[in-house]
Amino acid sequence: MSQSTVPGTPFAPDAESIVVQLSDGLGNQLFQYAFALALSRKTGKKVLLDVSWFPEFGGKLRKATPRRYGMKAYHLSLPSVPQGYVNNTIYGTGPIGRFRKIFHIRKSAYLRERNTDLSLEKLPNLPAPAVIKGFFQKACYADIVRPQLLNELELNEESLNTQNKQML
Repeated sequence: MSQSTVPGTPFAPDAESIVVQLSDGLGNQLFQYAFALALSRKTGKKVLLDVSWFPEFGGKLRKATPRRYGMKAYHLSLPSVPQGYVNNTIYGTGPIGRFRKIFHIRKSAYLRERNTDLSLEKLPNLPAPAVIKGFFQKACYADIVRPQLLNELELNEESLNTQNKQML
C-alpha cells in the first residue's frame, strides 16, 4: 500500500516539484487528486498537494460556500507542501516577493485550467517548479491511475468519528 501522508504535513519540495492546488468540495478534490496522480505518472516528476485553500490549513472560510478538506479519510500517497510554499514559489520571499505579488510578476510557472490547455501530453515539458490550479473534471485522468486511485480511496477508519464508524 502507498505511504499515507497527513495533509498539511510539510514535505521538502525540490526544484523539479509540481504542486497541484486542492480546493472546493469533496467531488472537486477527488478530481484534482486524480489529476495529480496522473500528472505524476505521465511526467515522472514529484507532484505535491497544496491544501492551503481550506480553513483548517490557513485558508479563508468562505461564507457563500463553506468547504472543508474532505480527503483526510483516505490513504493518500501524495504529500502536501508546507503552508506558504505556493506563494513563495510563485512570487519569492521578502520585499521583492511582496513587490512581485502586488504587480503579479511571477518567478515560476502558474497554470490555471480555465485559461490554459492542460492536456497531459503537453505537461511533460512543464518547467518546474510549477503550480497548477483547476478542477480537472475529466474521467481520463482517473482512468490513467484507476487501480492506484481505488486503493488510495479506501476509507481510513481511524480518521472517522464514532458516529461515522457506526454507520459503516
